[in-house]
Amino acid sequence: MKKLLAMILLVALSIPAYSQKEIKTDLYDGWKISGMSQIIPYVDGRDFDNSTYMQTYSSMKTRVGVEKWLNKYVGFNMEMQDSRIWGQEPSLTSDNSSLEMIQGYVKFDNIFNVPLSAQVGRFQMNYGTGRFISNSFWSYTERSFDGVRFGLKQEKWMIDLFRLNERKIGAITGQQVAAVPSNWPVDEASDFDALCITGIYSRINLTDKSDLDFTIFAENDAKDIVVDGETQDALERFTLAMSYFGKYGDLGTTIEGAYQFGDNGGKDIAAYTAAVDVSYNFNPLKLSVGLDMLSGTAYDETEKYNTYSNKLAAKHKFMGNMDYFVSMAPYKNAGVNDFYLALAYGGAKSDWVFTVAAHMFTTNAKTVSDKSDYGQEIDLNIKYNVTKGVFFEWGSGFFMQGEYMKDIYAYTEGTEVKYREDLGAMMYFRTVVKL
Repeated sequence: MKKLLAMILLVALSIPAYSQKEIKTDLYDGWKISGMSQIIPYVDGRDFDNSTYMQTYSSMKTRVGVEKWLNKYVGFNMEMQDSRIWGQEPSLTSDNSSLEMIQGYVKFDNIFNVPLSAQVGRFQMNYGTGRFISNSFWSYTERSFDGVRFGLKQEKWMIDLFRLNERKIGAITGQQVAAVPSNWPVDEASDFDALCITGIYSRINLTDKSDLDFTIFAENDAKDIVVDGETQDALERFTLAMSYFGKYGDLGTTIEGAYQFGDNGGKDIAAYTAAVDVSYNFNPLKLSVGLDMLSGTAYDETEKYNTYSNKLAAKHKFMGNMDYFVSMAPYKNAGVNDFYLALAYGGAKSDWVFTVAAHMFTTNAKTVSDKSDYGQEIDLNIKYNVTKGVFFEWGSGFFMQGEYMKDIYAYTEGTEVKYREDLGAMMYFRTVVKL
């Protein structure tokens, strides 16, 4: 079956080369050069201990890309990216693994002269708010995928189908790179050091004031594990997600939710995420209130895995500046609920945007201590748009830890358990330049 699917994909990708009328162009015309740089110095004191020094470090990513369309049907794109933490360099005689191809793909448009496209290679994807699948732009490495994506666009709706491997820097997949006779026949498939992802994304324009998104994808890690004496895949996870976007004058609403099921290490998956954001624009002041939830697994649950995985989601965009809760299993799989209130002053017509946000974090599942209070976080941000594609952003966060957070960060000195009682704090200054 897998071989049949592979052959169908190969034939489908060959069709565009023979299905279009040839249009000759000057090889030197139509080149587009792109570039960007993001630099973020941090001052990091998130350990709740004022007796320790605050860490200082800077991340940087720099990207240069070229794009060329041979005609209105066929084009390609390649982007190289260098990503690093300042001062962390390989030796002079070693390979510099911080430089890589972040995107490199061929794209076919208007296949059969209909709005059907095919994209093959390495590329980035960012759907909707980025809650389910995103390139995670904040990160200095970012996320991209290797695979194929087909898209169909109509006036009121669009749909993408994709089959991917998540890119991992320096990953060794174990695949054979050449058909060597002594290697055949192969009794079993090689393990991949990356998830296989198959899915569908669709956006439907319901009215001039509302849109609806559907995101459905499966993740499969084919590494063999043994559960109750039987061999099975390490992970088979399915995610069904939906997003609603409404804009009613100055009132905006975003409602999102997803359910996950499947098998993780021999345990049945039953997990969810839910988010509601309601905003009102008083212009130039905008007020937002919302709830963001990632389900967790109760400490005494032994049969099911209830922790929602946000592995492919945008990081840093949700749940505060301080990123205590960016992973898929916050603090012993307890999950997290984020109740927040935010005020922004500025808006689309202003070069300056000032934002203050307050978060209250609690666990989503029952903990062994029966405590549920992570704590409260206050975030402050100032963004200045210098010109098109260039901005500066100063951000900060202050975290007042609750009782459960104190337990998580407690440490033992001899036989005595000690607690960190101080305020958590961090600051950054972000510079972004895009060509």
